[in-house]
Amino acid sequence: MQVCNIVEGQRYSRKLNERQVTSILKLACEGPQQRESSILEVVNRNNYDNDHSAKEFSIKVLNQLALVDARVLPAPTQINGRPCIDIGQARPDNLEAALRNAHQQSAQVLAQQGRVKRLCETELGVITQCCLPKNVQKGGQQYLQNLALKINVKVRDGVSEGQFSQVLLYEMDAIRKACASLEVGYLPPVTFIVVQKRHHTRIFPEDHRARDQMDRSGNILPGTVVDTKICHPSEFDFYLCSHSGIQGTSRPTHYHVLFDENHFTADALQTLTYNLCYTYARCTRSVSIVPPAYYAHLAAFRARHYLDDGLSDQGSSASSSRLHDRSVPVTRLPNVKENVKQFMFYC
Repeated sequence: MQVCNIVEGQRYSRKLNERQVTSILKLACEGPQQRESSILEVVNRNNYDNDHSAKEFSIKVLNQLALVDARVLPAPTQINGRPCIDIGQARPDNLEAALRNAHQQSAQVLAQQGRVKRLCETELGVITQCCLPKNVQKGGQQYLQNLALKINVKVRDGVSEGQFSQVLLYEMDAIRKACASLEVGYLPPVTFIVVQKRHHTRIFPEDHRARDQMDRSGNILPGTVVDTKICHPSEFDFYLCSHSGIQGTSRPTHYHVLFDENHFTADALQTLTYNLCYTYARCTRSVSIVPPAYYAHLAAFRARHYLDDGLSDQGSSASSSRLHDRSVPVTRLPNVKENVKQFMFYC
């Protein structure tokens, strides 16, 4: 009989069992105030002021956390459902006359729009946008912006800072080609944003006793955005905590704006990003990253199910080692049925 002793502290790359996951979560779910105290304790214990390597590279580590200015963005306004029609009393002959009038007006409007589109696009070569004069004359800023802008915002996840230029070069070209395949000369303005969740930055309330600076879990308020001091001095990036903490210390999401043809202001883009976090279909609360990135993850996970073909994640060590020793053939993804292809079936 042979006994193998495994040295402690080695990295384990396989899937953990339920008991191990529970133990890790208990250790990792440290509240904001406790996490802040732990960080300061580690800094003081390591005594970086007298560290020889830090002095050689002229690195100075402060004994206190950096104090940064932050803003709390307003939550989007909720519009509750209401009846589609007004319930009231009317004479049958008045109702019939109103319906006939509406039918005649709709035919006139549709006919006019069709003639305008045909004339401009087949004879004049002019791109048009039809609208009602009464809506334009009101001069509402939101209506005019929605009418004038055709915006495509692309949010990308899983990119390290060293890959920014490479991703922008290849994926922007792919986006341009995809747009051109829809219509000749179709070049909508694009804003390209990279989402980073795997980082070590944490933002704490300045005063853990001030209830107006934190939520019920002690974390910073949802909508807190930081775009100074700890961000890049020349590039467009910001930290946004868009969700309310449940347990542990909330991790803000780091957004890098790599390309912006829509010329967003910082406030406009941060507000748009925050508002999108309320639109995730699986959750009634705001989420930590924008839903397009979440949906991309869900689509990729669904594709993984297609490739796994029922294989278990907890295979034996021997079979796993043999799998790494030989090359694995590339499996072709199956085609999705036509009746579900156009829907967000992965959500």
